[in-house]
Amino acid sequence: MEMTVIVIIAVMLIVLFIVRSVANSKEEKHNASSATVPDGFVVSRQVGTYIRIDAINKKWCIPKNTTRDGGKYPKIYDYGDLLEYELLEDNVSITKGGLGAAAVGGLLFGGAGAVVGSVVGGKKTKNKVKNMSIKLVLRNIDSPVDFIVFYSNSEFKTDSFIYKDFRRQASEVLALLAIITEESKAPVAETVNPVRRPVRRPLQQNEKPAQIESNTDQLLKLKSLLDSGALTQSEFDSEKAKILLK
Repeated sequence: MEMTVIVIIAVMLIVLFIVRSVANSKEEKHNASSATVPDGFVVSRQVGTYIRIDAINKKWCIPKNTTRDGGKYPKIYDYGDLLEYELLEDNVSITKGGLGAAAVGGLLFGGAGAVVGSVVGGKKTKNKVKNMSIKLVLRNIDSPVDFIVFYSNSEFKTDSFIYKDFRRQASEVLALLAIITEESKAPVAETVNPVRRPVRRPLQQNEKPAQIESNTDQLLKLKSLLDSGALTQSEFDSEKAKILLK
């Protein structure tokens, strides 16, 4: 009898947990789709309630307060406002990117597994993570740092479904931040040093460039022969006339 009661209670708890999970999931989806954005902001891509992208106007948005810092949300930034970004787990840097950092291999085009594999190499892997967030360094004197918090003070095993789902969303946000940083880079114009070219006299009609150098060389040789006595003045004049008539 006691065993039957325990089983019934256990089943009821499981059903209650499933119902609450489904309700929370629906609420999160509703919040993600209905979070306010200012007029003129065209959502072209989003990751949950963590980030939204307006690719047309080159802007991005943090829709809701994930840090409980009391700031005004949603927060709207231009592409050029993002300087650096860094994924943190328990305040330990996992990977970073931005204008002053090298891109992480697999970050843009790999899935969540590819990103995880590329960023934790060489680091001591933890079995449990209590906090996960992305630190943002912004081009803003009044508020140069912001955070996108995925969860805090809730310890999850790294092989659990919940942790992997948060990590998947974090990798999607990182990919979007990498694209924002790349598109905000202004093309650098190359500086070409002017090349000084020798000034040449205008070509005469039907005259070819190669002939100028050839005639000049021949006249110099003739003058040298005249000065050395190898040619008489009349011979020099005769050969000179032939060259100039070419």
